[in-house]
This record gives sequence, C-alpha cells and structure tokens, in this order.
Amino acid sequence: MNKELRKKSCLLLLEFGIPHYRIFIYQYFQEKFNEFKIIHSGEIFDHNEVFKNKKCWNLKLFRGISICVFNFFQIKNYDIIISTLNFRKPHTWIPFFIFCRKKWIFWGQGVGKNNRNIFLRYLRKVIINHSSGYVVYTDSGKRKLIQSGIKEEKISIAYNTLRIKNSVITSGNNYLLYVGRIQKRKGLIKVLQAITDTRYKFVIVGDGKYGEILKQFVESHDLTNQVFFRPAIYDENELKIIFSDAIAYISPDHVGLGVVHSFAYGVPIITCQNRYHAPEIEYCNISNSYLYQNDNELKSVIEEVFNNPKKRNIKGKNAYLFYKNKLDPENVYKAFDYHFDRINTLSVNTGSDKFINRVC
Repeated sequence: MNKELRKKSCLLLLEFGIPHYRIFIYQYFQEKFNEFKIIHSGEIFDHNEVFKNKKCWNLKLFRGISICVFNFFQIKNYDIIISTLNFRKPHTWIPFFIFCRKKWIFWGQGVGKNNRNIFLRYLRKVIINHSSGYVVYTDSGKRKLIQSGIKEEKISIAYNTLRIKNSVITSGNNYLLYVGRIQKRKGLIKVLQAITDTRYKFVIVGDGKYGEILKQFVESHDLTNQVFFRPAIYDENELKIIFSDAIAYISPDHVGLGVVHSFAYGVPIITCQNRYHAPEIEYCNISNSYLYQNDNELKSVIEEVFNNPKKRNIKGKNAYLFYKNKLDPENVYKAFDYHFDRINTLSVNTGSDKFINRVC
C-alpha cells in the first residue's frame, strides 16, 4: 500500500499559515507522497521555505471570517486533499463540495464552540461522513463527533503534539515558567499578583504587546528581582535548559501546546479548570498537573508547588510518562496512516465508487 501511496499527490489546505511546530507531520506527508504542496493564507504564521507552498491573499470578511483566495481548480491535480475544517475559514471546506470525488481527509479539534448552530452541526456531519475521514485531537473529541452523528470508522485520534527530540525528565526547583505568546487571555498578570510579597520567581518567555503591561506591573510592584522576561525561543537546546530549571509551567486562564512542551521535560502544569482552554487541557489531570477551580486558590497552589517537592516530583514523572505514552509523534503518523490505508483499500472496491457517485 505504501508503494501505491508513493505514486499519489497530496495537497494540504491550512486555515492560517505554516506553523513551525507542525513541520514534523508535514515532513511525513512530503515523504509519503510523490508530490506535496501546501496552500495557506500566511495569517499568524507568515513564511516557510521548507515545503512547496503557496501563500494566498487573505480576504477578511466579518466576525473573524476570512478566506484564502486561490484557484480552487488546482485541487483537481491532486489525488488526496488534507484540510483543516474551520467554518470561519471557508477555503478549508467549500472546495470539498466542488471536488467531492477527491479523497478528502479533514483534521481538527472536532466539535467546537459553534455546535449550538443546527445548520453547522448538519454541515459538519455531511462533510465528514462523505469524506475519507477525520483526524481529531482528543478522545473526547471523537466521542462528541460520534454523538453528533459521525460514523466511528471515519474517525482517528492524533493527539495535538510536538516532536521534541531532546525530551527528558527533569526536576527543576527554581522558578515558575511560561513559554508562548504573551496575551491577556493567558491570565499571566494573575501570577504576578499571586507572587507579590513572596520570594517566588517567575520566568516569562515569549513575545507579544501585552508583555509591556506585565513589565509595567513588575516595575510598579517591585518584582524586578523575581520576574524575568526573555524573548521567544525556538532552539530545542535552549528550551530544554529553560524547562530543566522550572518548578512548574503556569498559565492560569488558557493552556495549549505549552502542555506538550512541559510534559516532554516532566514539568507539571498549573492552570484553572474553569476556563476555555485549547484541547490540550484534556492531557492535564490530578496525577500530572495542579488544577484549581477559581482565582482565589492560585496563591495557595503556588505555595504548595514550591513547598511540597515530593508531590511535585510525582506529578512531574506522570507528566513525562503521559508524553512518552500518548504524545509521541508516531501516534500522529498512525492516525493519518489509518485513513491512507482505507483510501487504498476502498479504491479497489467498486461499491465505494458507486457510493461516491451517488453523493456527488
């Protein structure tokens, strides 16, 4: 089957740009197919020379809806289309109805905030059930898709992860750590408020305009000897050093891929459960993280992290095991291979061709 796949071409439609943290899976696609190309808007992630790609004009409409304007008829030149499925980015799904005889694999978090919309629920059901499959980020994402009427055989699970080559368990005891874009929604100012009048240290790594507000708070509350800012770091060896001295990773109001990076080095997470997080929050539990219910608990949680090294080390070990067992990139490859194998199998089944003709 791999030999048959090697003869095929693949087009990847992205809703934003080409994120650096997903390069490992795009490289897998590039090795898998005879030709591989990415079409993207350049929004958020602007440029990448690693892959054959086309940055298109990003037409912004309203309420966060925008479309990457490109010649849809390019799609007819490719055998397999992999696309994110974001209703606010119509270029990721409208072409499906034009080229529905192509082999489409969709990829995303599954049922999102728009699940209350009856029309969008129906649209998602039609698209996925008539596609070659859907790769979802989490177990709960799969359950919700099935509950919404998606056929179970259409779904595989690929935990949203990173390829961290120097992953190793650490046992830092120096400071709290945040790594990522510095945004108000992360709730980082709550950490500063919680460590005021303490000796606890906090290292913030990343870029963002909101960082200026945090720096002003640090200066006005005499925290310059406790809180340290560093620009964004992408080098794996530098990141390992930063995480190795961390006592815990903290992002009170929102966590995402920072969970993966932390777990790869055995660093537990501190965050509030009662917030809207990215799907990676599902990787966190009482065995590998510090999860609290409201802001009033944050200061006591931080005190516990610093003052109970035995409990902290247990959580750190469990975090590292979760990364090794669940977040290994091989699991992502297997999730896509499941659909690639089904495509090869169904392509020799004349019954499936009749089904596709009936749908289209």
